[in-house]
Amino acid sequence: MAVSAVLHGALPGCYYIDHIATHKDFRRKGLALSLVELVKTTLPQVSQITLDTRVFNVPAQALYQKAGFTKCTIHPNPQKQNAYFHYMYFKA
Repeated sequence: MAVSAVLHGALPGCYYIDHIATHKDFRRKGLALSLVELVKTTLPQVSQITLDTRVFNVPAQALYQKAGFTKCTIHPNPQKQNAYFHYMYFKA
């Protein structure tokens, strides 16, 4: 159905969503958004979550923006700038 891999960042409260996937038979049903929301609410003392998505993955970009992530204008890794967008979420 849906799966996510989340890595703990170097600083306390900082996490990186390394992977989110939904089986093709279960896409467009809100599972990925629910999974992102679950990650946001269950990580201990979360202050920031970041992730990357391919520039051509428009559905994922819409999902992350809907989930409250902000697209950075410049990717922090110069080697990924042409192929990936970097998104950040800050817990209020």
